[in-house]
Amino acid sequence: MDNNIQLRRAKHALERVRETAKKRALVDEYLSSARGLPAEIRMNGLGQAVAMLRARGVKNKGAMALYEHVSDWMCRPNSPSPYHGKEKPEEALLDAIVGGKESAYRQAYVEIDAYLAWLKRFADAFLEKSDDARQKEAS
Repeated sequence: MDNNIQLRRAKHALERVRETAKKRALVDEYLSSARGLPAEIRMNGLGQAVAMLRARGVKNKGAMALYEHVSDWMCRPNSPSPYHGKEKPEEALLDAIVGGKESAYRQAYVEIDAYLAWLKRFADAFLEKSDDARQKEAS
């Protein structure tokens, strides 16, 4: 794999995680969603998992921020994703997933998995759950 693509993925993910770290109210749900999304994709498929993330984002700003970050990566002009170059990434990702070819879907699956590996690592490294969230997990 092209090392430059790996570095671009890492840079984009790191920038988005640092952006999220500045918005304390988003951190708990963002971190939880970032940790769970790769498994959701494997269990439910790319389209279902992204749709569920978008639906959670209606009521939860952390989940919406993650959806926007993933959409931005997958649909931006210089992305290695088959869905690159879309005008409004936050609207285009689900349309591209359900309206694209099967080969593009498989390629997108691989790309989002590679991107989320970086995003999840950086989220774990730079985002810390609030005390309230940690207490809920412990109970």
